[in-house]
Amino acid sequence: MAGKYFWHVVANIDTEYDSAWECMESFRMGEGRFRPFLPYVPVTRMPDEDTAICRLPVCAKLEDCFSALGLLGRFRRCLAANEDAFSYAEAGGEAYPVLICKFNGNLPVHIPSREEVPDVGETGELRLLQQTEPVNVQLKWLDPYSIILDDENERICKAVKFVREEDLKDKVHPWPTGTGNILESSLMDYAWKESLYRKPWTDTEAKAVKDAFFADKMPIRVIQCRVVPYRSTQEIIKLLSDKSAEIV
Repeated sequence: MAGKYFWHVVANIDTEYDSAWECMESFRMGEGRFRPFLPYVPVTRMPDEDTAICRLPVCAKLEDCFSALGLLGRFRRCLAANEDAFSYAEAGGEAYPVLICKFNGNLPVHIPSREEVPDVGETGELRLLQQTEPVNVQLKWLDPYSIILDDENERICKAVKFVREEDLKDKVHPWPTGTGNILESSLMDYAWKESLYRKPWTDTEAKAVKDAFFADKMPIRVIQCRVVPYRSTQEIIKLLSDKSAEIV
C-alpha cells in the first residue's frame, strides 16, 4: 500500500473558523510543521459504518477523499459543471475553502472491510489508527464548477479543480468579503451567522466538555476531535474560560 502520499480533506472549516488565518493557525505548530491529527469516530460516517474504532480516514487518491465525504451532500454547491446535477451557482462568483492534508505514504494503514465501511469499494477509504503529523496542510478554494462526477456513478469524484490564486480576488465568501454562502449544504436556508455550529452550548454539551477537561485531563485538541468534533477549539476555550487557553 506504500505510495508517495495519503490524503485527507477537511471540509466545512468555514463553520468552525471566522477567517482563513484563524483556521491555518489552529493547524500550524511552527518551523514548517503541523499539529498531529488524532484518530476519531467521524460524525459524517454512514449509518452502518463502524462506530467503535477511532481512525483518521485517508485515501491514496485526493479525489477519493471527496467521494468519501459525500458529493451529493457536503459538496452540493460545487457540482454545477455536471450536466445532470442541480446548479447552486449564484451571481458574484462564490468560493468555498477546504483543507488539503498530505501524510507520508509509507505510514502503516488499516484497509477496512465492507462490514466496517460499506462503500469502501467506491471511496477507497484507508485508516490511520495512530496520532499522525501531516507532511503539509494547505487551504484551497472550490467554486460551483470544481467537482466533476464519474460518468457512471455520481457518488464518485472523477476530478477536482481548485480556484487559482490569481482568480480569488474575483470570488466572494463570508471570510474575505462578508458576502456569499459557506460550503455547508444543509445550511442553505440559513444566514452564515445563524449556522447550527454557532448555536449556544447545551447543558449536556457543556458538561461533557468540562468533565473531559477538568476531570479526565483531556487536552483541548483531543476534546475537539473526540467529544465535540462540530465545535472549534476557540469555542471550547471560550467555554472553559480564558485561563484554559494556556493549556491548548
